[in-house]
Amino acid sequence: MLEFGYDFDAIYEAGRAEALVGGDWFDAFRLLDGSLVISVGDVAGSGLRAAITMASVRQTIRGVAHVHPDPGLMLEFANRVVRSEDPSRFVTAFVGVIDRNTQTLKYQSAGHLPPILRLPDATCIPLEIGGVPLGVSADGKAPSRTLWMPPGSLLVLYTDGLVESTHDIEAGEQRLLAALKTESIVSSARPAKELYDAVLAEGSTDDVAILTVRTVGEPQVLRWTLDAGEEHTTRRARLQIMERLAQRGYPENLCRYCEIILAELVGNLLRYAPGHAEMTFEWVDRHPVIRLRDCGPGFEFAAKLPFDPYSESGRGLFVIAELAADFNVTRRPDGGSDACVVLRPAD
Repeated sequence: MLEFGYDFDAIYEAGRAEALVGGDWFDAFRLLDGSLVISVGDVAGSGLRAAITMASVRQTIRGVAHVHPDPGLMLEFANRVVRSEDPSRFVTAFVGVIDRNTQTLKYQSAGHLPPILRLPDATCIPLEIGGVPLGVSADGKAPSRTLWMPPGSLLVLYTDGLVESTHDIEAGEQRLLAALKTESIVSSARPAKELYDAVLAEGSTDDVAILTVRTVGEPQVLRWTLDAGEEHTTRRARLQIMERLAQRGYPENLCRYCEIILAELVGNLLRYAPGHAEMTFEWVDRHPVIRLRDCGPGFEFAAKLPFDPYSESGRGLFVIAELAADFNVTRRPDGGSDACVVLRPAD
């Protein structure tokens, strides 16, 4: 499946000794702003109860992602679900959010096996992970990390059935790495299936889930480097965005909303994160999308009024949330914040 510059492939095979339901899963879906959310996981045990827990965790991750696309928050709420619904069970999981504009993956793990990024030169990099499985601790948070996925790279997410079929995980991992060095496997139309066949020539007695993500292109976006203290840089970006909206016949009343939103974004940038920032603009289906990436202290935003209704603090962000179709601000692990505004569709 090709989705906004990324090619997805996946395979799920139930173990020979199990029913056709189990606790392994993979998932990939697109958010309104064009970000791509991926997850993979494994519920301890098998059978119907494991499948029920798996479905609860998978849907919790989906639900939280649509409200606030932060991997740590998704796993935090998934952990609450596991501890409240089935405290005797634990779940390993990996969640990532792909930012198409920067071609980066922000991710967090809960005790899951490390995915592998295969670079265009065939170098294979296991991702740095941490954290404990869901359900083990009330507070098992690990830091989120960010990874660049260059064009031509292949990211492989998998469950332990892929590398533990012979009960020698080290040998299984070596078979997987060898398969990833094989160009015909990596460049095939079905890399997930090819990896399964290469690593598990005799099949597996355990459930196996594999999800691959190939970077096949670069995003087509307008991009500006801003300094909120230099009016000409913000003015140029604003004029070009308004010009693009006019070219697409964007309604006049929604253009006014966009003007207000841009003013609030720049005002907050000047007040809280002075210095250089990056702004991008693109169309995602029917929605114009504006992103602002600053180098300030970093913060997160939820669409609600400040505690003091007469306070000016936070009201600008609330105005943006009211005028836009979607708005969120997330803190980057390396410092600074990413603000994403999805404008209302024209129809």
